Order: sequence, then C-alpha cells, then structure tokens
Amino acid sequence: MYCRIDPGPVREQFGRMLLRIHDGCDERNCRPKLRGMQAVDPDSPPAPQPECRVPDDRIAAAVARLTGANAALLTARAALRDRHPDAARAMITATADFAAARRHRDALFLRALPGDGTVPAAVIGKFGISYREVRRLVPSLGPVMAQDGSDR
Repeated sequence: MYCRIDPGPVREQFGRMLLRIHDGCDERNCRPKLRGMQAVDPDSPPAPQPECRVPDDRIAAAVARLTGANAALLTARAALRDRHPDAARAMITATADFAAARRHRDALFLRALPGDGTVPAAVIGKFGISYREVRRLVPSLGPVMAQDGSDR
C-alpha cells in the first residue's frame, strides 16, 4: 500500500479517498492516512512537506546524465545489432557509463530522502523514477501492519 510514500498536502476530496484506502492503517505509520486526515479535518495538526536534501540543479544534472547514458546505450545496442565494427567496444563503454550514471542518480535519490523513513512523492517526481525503482532502492517500503494485524 506504500504507506511510507508521502503524497504531500492534498485537497479534501483526495484526502477522503486516501482515508478510505488506508482505513485500517495506523496513522502514526501511514503518511497517506495522515495527509488525508489533515485534508478533511481543519483542526488536524499540519505536517510540513519534507524538504528535499539535494539541490534541484544537482538532481537535474544526474537525471540528464542518466538520460544521455541511456540514449548512448540504445545507440550502442543498435550498432551491435547492425554489426558495426566497433560496436562491441561501444556497447561495453555505454553499459559502464549507464551503470555509473544510474548508481549516481540512485545515491542522490537516497540522500534526498528525509530521515523519517518516508519517501515524498515530490522527491520521486524530481528524479523521475518509477515506483518499481523506489521499491528497489527503499526495500523498507513494504506494507505497514494495520491495527488489526493484517498487512495493508
């Protein structure tokens, strides 16, 4: 249920939906439920949007580097498929560059996260990564146990 992904402040209608989805969750451990409660209850204490701990320009540079490395890898694959003379060497170089760029992006992503165990959706968006990649990088995002003991 991704209970540790923080959607940030939400509107009342979306907050009600989050409350229905995360009904059985413990609000102390479920950021979507907390954000839903804040949206529908004006007396609920607000939780600020966590700050991203990596500057936007560094994120943009890492994402651009990874995008470029991915493009080079695709080009090298095509050259290898077409049996160009230096394709194997280009493929090895492109693969290494892509792996280094991805490791760098992943390390920056982890550094950008707040220390409270949550993953702000805003940070996910800045890095342009999928939830599958988030789960790979933050394995503790698994289900939170509900108050009734069931997995959510």
